[in-house]
Amino acid sequence: MAEENFNQFLTESEINRVSRWQKFFEPICRRIFQTLAGLQILIPPDVQNLNSPVLIVANHVSWLDPFLIGAALFGQVKIFPFFYITKDKLINFPLFGRFIKRLGAFAAHRGEGLEKSLALPRGLLNSGHSVVFFPQGRLYEKFEVEQGRPGAAALALATNKPILPVAILGLTKLSWLKFFLGKYEIKIVVGRPFSLKDKLLPDSQPNIELAAKIIMEEIKELLGVGVR
Repeated sequence: MAEENFNQFLTESEINRVSRWQKFFEPICRRIFQTLAGLQILIPPDVQNLNSPVLIVANHVSWLDPFLIGAALFGQVKIFPFFYITKDKLINFPLFGRFIKRLGAFAAHRGEGLEKSLALPRGLLNSGHSVVFFPQGRLYEKFEVEQGRPGAAALALATNKPILPVAILGLTKLSWLKFFLGKYEIKIVVGRPFSLKDKLLPDSQPNIELAAKIIMEEIKELLGVGVR
């Protein structure tokens, strides 16, 4: 089923195109973020040996988050190309939508049920490709564990792939003027991959609410590391 869903949405040539675009674009992104926002990347040395597929989960503070994650991880871990979920209306913008799709974006299908929303990312993960997912589901200035929605947890439970937590700091209330004036200091903190089956009780039934809380707690811990 997952393989069938995957093949419905993306062909091998489309995946190769995403890979080429990311190889070109991500180093440029990193240089821009380093120059304008002093981008700092904290990543454990052993994580650099990580390979696809992984489910990358992060807090969501601005629409630049996927670009930040790509810029931070490119060349650091062997998970490229990766794909990320985004708002339906962004995908539907004529030029911008085409641009982000070529960089790996796919629609959330908000309000159409988890089965449809998770069909493509589930297929990607089961076919060996990494996916970025924002458990909060929308932008939040302040992070709270209770903001976690079921999507990322359901996806992790369905695929049993390693989860890589990431924290984004220093980019709340995004203003282009402040960004280009160098008023932000952005830090990306990458954690260590974990599996939900190692966090849940061995004999327990899959519990999406508990799984969502575990994922959010991992991100919260990294946010604490970033402010020390």
